Amino acid sequence: MFDFWDLDCSFERRAVDCMWANHEQAEPAWQIGTTPLNKHKFISLTGSSELPDGEFAVVHLKSGQASTLITEPVRCISGQTTLTFRFLLTSNFKI
Repeated sequence: MFDFWDLDCSFERRAVDCMWANHEQAEPAWQIGTTPLNKHKFISLTGSSELPDGEFAVVHLKSGQASTLITEPVRCISGQTTLTFRFLLTSNFKI
């Protein structure tokens, strides 16, 4: 990974264009969700009307569980940086 744009992931060509993956021992594992979604079902499950666009990563965690999504080292960074994510956290789902 040589450019920060390498972290941008559409998940459409996972092994080719996407540098994100489950940690080898991640359980539960992150899954790939796709659109279009059933808007009414999505709202009832998440409490949010903001739908994802395209493919997205999703993990279902029970109380006390954690799961790790990893990437290759970011070589284009020479000092401190901040990596931000857009995510949705509900009592049942993190999207």
